[in-house]
Amino acid sequence: DFCLSRGLGDVYKRQDFDYSFMEGVKYKITGDFQQAVAYFDRCLQIYPGSPVVKYELGNLLMMSEDYNGALQLAREAVTANPSNMWYKLLLAHVLQKKSMIEEACNVYADIIAKYPDKEEFYLLEANLYTSVEKWEKAIDVYDRYEKQYGITEPASIEKIKLYTKLNDLKLSLIHI
Repeated sequence: DFCLSRGLGDVYKRQDFDYSFMEGVKYKITGDFQQAVAYFDRCLQIYPGSPVVKYELGNLLMMSEDYNGALQLAREAVTANPSNMWYKLLLAHVLQKKSMIEEACNVYADIIAKYPDKEEFYLLEANLYTSVEKWEKAIDVYDRYEKQYGITEPASIEKIKLYTKLNDLKLSLIHI
């Protein structure tokens, strides 16, 4: 019971929060973002520290391309609940949209450290490094990927391409 555990104690506040949150989700799903934001704002009036509300608002701001607002809310959600993978994914995505690639990669690396069985995050991180021509860092990610999953043809092909970009034909040939 989040209200009681956070000293809100008032059952009516809890009901108001729950109702407002569910209405915000409903309007988000139906595409009425203005109404969704209004309900989520109401939630923040009741419980200003709610990471889930900040996450939902951050998603809405990102969809409307307000990346600065989305970044602030995503950071606040992650700070409030650093173990939540979804909050970190929002943060990484917003950072990517703002071309803050190195920081986005750090968030993916953090997610991978906690969830090493999530193959797609290795590939996202490697692709981001490749997009900014950080070939060595992309190779490092593929190396971590291969330690987790074994040597795979797609990862080896990507590493060959990266070694070629580094003009390291010797290492490129080793992976063939």
